[in-house]
Amino acid sequence: MLTEHFTTARRRVAWAALILLMSLWLAPTAARAQAPEGRGSDPAWQASYWTNPTLAGDPILTRDEANIAYNWGSGSPAPQVPADRFSARWSRYIYFDRESVYRFALASDDGARLFIDGQMVIDAWYDHTYKTFIADKRLAAGHHLVQVEYYDNAGAARVDFSWQDTAAPPPPTPAPPPPTPVNDGWRGEYFNNRDLLGAAVLVRTDPAIDFNWGRGSPQPGRVNSDIFSVRWTQAVNLAPGSYQFRIGVDDGARVYVNNRRIIDQWRVQGFTSFTAEPIYLAGPVTIKVEYFEDQGDAAVQFSYVRLGDQPTATPTAPPPPPVDQGWRGEYFNNVDLAGGAVLVRTDPAIDFDWGGGSPAPGVVNADDFSVRWTRAPYFTPGVYRFTARVDDGVRLWVNNRLVIDQWRQGPATDFSAEVSLPGGAVPLRMEYVEFRDRAVAQLSWVLVSAPTPAPPPAPEGGKWETVRPPSKWRGEYFNNPDLAGWPAFVRDDSAIDFNWGAGSPGGGIGPDFFSVRWVNAFRLDGGKYRFTVEVDDGARLWINDRLVIDEWREQALRRFTQEMELGAGNHTFRLEYVEYTGTARVRLKIERFTPPAAAIGNLITCVPPQPQNYAWIKLYRLDLNGRWVSMGRGIGSINPTGYLKIDGLPVDVGRFGAEGEPYKIEQWIDSRVVQSTGDFYRGEPMFRLRPGVDNFTPWQCAR
Repeated sequence: MLTEHFTTARRRVAWAALILLMSLWLAPTAARAQAPEGRGSDPAWQASYWTNPTLAGDPILTRDEANIAYNWGSGSPAPQVPADRFSARWSRYIYFDRESVYRFALASDDGARLFIDGQMVIDAWYDHTYKTFIADKRLAAGHHLVQVEYYDNAGAARVDFSWQDTAAPPPPTPAPPPPTPVNDGWRGEYFNNRDLLGAAVLVRTDPAIDFNWGRGSPQPGRVNSDIFSVRWTQAVNLAPGSYQFRIGVDDGARVYVNNRRIIDQWRVQGFTSFTAEPIYLAGPVTIKVEYFEDQGDAAVQFSYVRLGDQPTATPTAPPPPPVDQGWRGEYFNNVDLAGGAVLVRTDPAIDFDWGGGSPAPGVVNADDFSVRWTRAPYFTPGVYRFTARVDDGVRLWVNNRLVIDQWRQGPATDFSAEVSLPGGAVPLRMEYVEFRDRAVAQLSWVLVSAPTPAPPPAPEGGKWETVRPPSKWRGEYFNNPDLAGWPAFVRDDSAIDFNWGAGSPGGGIGPDFFSVRWVNAFRLDGGKYRFTVEVDDGARLWINDRLVIDEWREQALRRFTQEMELGAGNHTFRLEYVEYTGTARVRLKIERFTPPAAAIGNLITCVPPQPQNYAWIKLYRLDLNGRWVSMGRGIGSINPTGYLKIDGLPVDVGRFGAEGEPYKIEQWIDSRVVQSTGDFYRGEPMFRLRPGVDNFTPWQCAR
């Protein structure tokens, strides 16, 4: 009996040992507690998901994942994970080849934290829109445990993580191209972040930088639809000459030629075109284009053109903008910014949602406190929209002018103001007060419209005069951006000069996504004309069914100008306009160039005396179509010698220059032409009327 009992006990111990071994073998790989042997990193992230936003309890899902680069939008990471109020943790041992300072980038919507070897290096564990957080940390060579924690409260869900060695040597300089021009396409490196950080998720050769992805991805499944960046590089061999580089972009871009930055527009914006000053290049040239997409539409178009053989003077580079050290924050334990600050610190941004907590526990109150932030960031010239989101009150000064004054108690609310800035360092001051409950203080700004260039000056000695059409414009208004279908209404507009702001042009038309077509026909005198269209967003202008301005795109307020010669007679005009979102504005200005009044000349000729004075001189000028046009009835003389002087004849120096305007002069006697000059089309001698002097015809009066 004892033997049987002992045998049974041994069997129980054996089974327990077997079960223990199997459980260890089958346990999730996330339970590993030691780094892998050798120099390699873990092959994947060990991901765990919870059905709550606090990582509490047991995970509902555990799996291996290759990267932390997810944009779930309003969806879920997996069927068993809810679309809102969930959390996740990723763990992985990563092998770092050498001791160095490594830069870690963690972007998320909502909260996220980064731990390295158990030490927190990024703490963004609060509700916020998609933001990128950067931290630098020195690591010894070898394995390090990296953990990323994330939660989504509500709305969009997104998280991205990457890193790079800040001391890594730069990539090798491309070898010079062969003597003949080479264009093997652009090497494109695509990143799932705005800052070209970490390893590229896609590397490919693009034949040209000419993309309009709209709201899609450069490559679905690998590159994000929003929040991505691209670096294109190319080496070419250029013939000597002056070159001009141009880029159109939504959102930001930088262009480098031979490592010199010639275009820097690294900001969120609607599609806008930028042109660099011409530069002289010859032989091997390296070109680098950097681009980022924030949200919404994504588009980038890059090109360059050779202007000529001669070197172009390189403009002096503007001084670099001053270094911006962030916001100086002064925190007060009262609601009046009174007395001495209990805390003074530098805040990199005004982007706080303290909830019911304190900006600095133990130092600043959780309620009944106030803050003053000051800063002088660098701005390019233009109109900016400043938006402060606060719970409770706020005052904002821009360039020492109070633009927002909402010192009150109330829930989280957005307050905005538009300010025109000349450019340079601009002083900003924001004051904030928290009374009770939730505390929120956020400030942002965006460029609404860049300054429009001044119209080109008139040719020396002349002036541009406004032309007002004698008839009204027929306006057809459409409740879509494509001029499609039947117009919502049709009306006659006395002029095309509208600033609807955020409103509508009329009944049946919404404040956004509408279009208009204006048509008119009227007579113009022959001459040089300038047509200027000021528009936010797009416009097209036809003159006599010829498209002369084509800017059909979403953009801030811009000015476009076209100069052209028009002959005397009737001309047809058609202007088409589209408004997408935001401010709606369109204006058409027509101007004619008038030569200077001082550009006149005197004509001296001869009319042989006749008994009945049947002799006279007739004058003709060239119209814009090269046809002679009479200046009126003949001019006779009663001088017995036949001497005739005609003073103050106009000379179009803007058209023909200082050498004089061609004139046709006919000498008539007894109703027939006996002498003629100036009609070089018929082989007659050239005659030019020069300004400011006496001009003699080839024939002389009899002595």
